[in-house]
Amino acid sequence: MSLETLEIPETFDTAQVEDWLVHAAGGIADIEELVAGLATVIDGAGLHIDRLSVGVPFLLPHILGMQVLWARGSPVERRHIPAGPDSIRQLEDSPVKAAYQDGRTTRCRISPEPQEGEYPIIADLRAEGFSDYAVLAVRFSDQTFKALTIATRAPEGFTDASLEALGGLMVNLAPVLEVRTLRYLARSLLNVYVGPTASGRVLDGEVQRGEGAQIDAVIWFCDLRGSTDLANTLEGAELIGLLNEFFGEVTSAITDHGGEVLKFIGDSVLAIFPCGERPPVGCPSVARAESAARDALQRIAALNTKMVANGGQAIGMGVALHVGRVFFGNVGGEDRLDFTVIGPAVNLASRIESLSGDTGKQLLVSEDFAKLTLGAYQALGSFHFKGIGGWQTVYVPAETGN
Repeated sequence: MSLETLEIPETFDTAQVEDWLVHAAGGIADIEELVAGLATVIDGAGLHIDRLSVGVPFLLPHILGMQVLWARGSPVERRHIPAGPDSIRQLEDSPVKAAYQDGRTTRCRISPEPQEGEYPIIADLRAEGFSDYAVLAVRFSDQTFKALTIATRAPEGFTDASLEALGGLMVNLAPVLEVRTLRYLARSLLNVYVGPTASGRVLDGEVQRGEGAQIDAVIWFCDLRGSTDLANTLEGAELIGLLNEFFGEVTSAITDHGGEVLKFIGDSVLAIFPCGERPPVGCPSVARAESAARDALQRIAALNTKMVANGGQAIGMGVALHVGRVFFGNVGGEDRLDFTVIGPAVNLASRIESLSGDTGKQLLVSEDFAKLTLGAYQALGSFHFKGIGGWQTVYVPAETGN
């Protein structure tokens, strides 16, 4: 049935909503602002709503989907649905599933008393005073479906004609929502693989080989000790599980303290904590990197306690920190690039980290790092590293001794 022939209450001006979607919504880049604008226009056009959300399932390793929620009188809220069995179970028992999988509209009139077999969300909405709830499917160009939900506290709820009319406008909403979703998904996916700073620069057009910038940064190198022996004693799935546990604890420590993981190299992690130019003594990035290193070592100690209690074996790690100037940008082949850091400072950090296994020290820092930190360090010794000119003094935390 077309919008022209559908009997619609005079109070719901669908032309107003369609005009906004066609002429105004395209200029709104922010998805939260888009959802707030859509809710305001729909409500202003005569379809009384007190709650509106957009749901988008994602193909991300740690996120099942995203919901952007507008509620009358509250700020717009973006929620990430974490990947995992609990979220999947909630989706299975949600009316949104029918929209995602089959493109079906679901209508739930909310009675004053609970009804047998009702969706869990209906109980939540009833407690908040809602009287009617609907889920409408939004078809994207790849023929997948996303979801728009609306709810009202108006005692009379929604009319069937108004919901059908609103459903007819999903064809106008789809391209507007799809563009913003794809950009958000691209940024989120790039964040997972190259980190938030690099992903932002790539999406802003920094994609040419050799394109980048010289920056001062704390360079972090760490690795899992004894990984060769572990590879020879563990089955493939067990080894991958152990590496993921190790990488998970290390990356959480780094990101929690403001660092950025750039890549995993075998059993090693390369990360940076960008500084301002010519970082001073007490530089915040130096302090954050030091805190992250201590946090990571504590996390691995806790992980070891858990693994040993479950019959597994403890693991070791070493961390090296150095401060220097690096090139941060695109390097690689013509059709396969990496957004990373390179330079002598990176090489030195890697060489220092290689001392960890031989010396048994868990945290080692360069002389440049030791000069900028407010922490107490003492010299472990001077070393000549392959490919690095001169002798390099390496330091350890004073409490560990020589």
